[in-house]
Amino acid sequence: MDASQRAEMYVDFLEEEGYRAEIDDDGDVFFRHEGGTYIITVEEDEEFFRLIFANFWSLDDLPEKAQAVRVAHDVTRAVKAAKVFRVKDNMWCTVEAFHDPPENFKSVLLRSIRAIQAAVARFAEEMRKD
Repeated sequence: MDASQRAEMYVDFLEEEGYRAEIDDDGDVFFRHEGGTYIITVEEDEEFFRLIFANFWSLDDLPEKAQAVRVAHDVTRAVKAAKVFRVKDNMWCTVEAFHDPPENFKSVLLRSIRAIQAAVARFAEEMRKD
């Protein structure tokens, strides 16, 4: 299955689940969930699956950036499958996995969204504490 076929497969599944999904110029899939925009990257490796919630927290200054990195490490360690990390002046969260065959992503997509939401909520809670 080539990348464009996988992108269409992701869109079809998301639409079955009630989401409105689109394929961008790079071939990645975008959809909205609870006010946030999620991205499924479509890579050459057909078994690799990456769900991203980008730019969920903006970083304003150096102390906040340092705090965010510490909190991200704690959250990544605590929340199954979710990785929280800094990209420039923003925080991102992702779930990455291998699915063989690629269609197996369907069994974990919704749980991946929940993992990202749990990680983002925990990150926000910890950032507000310090």
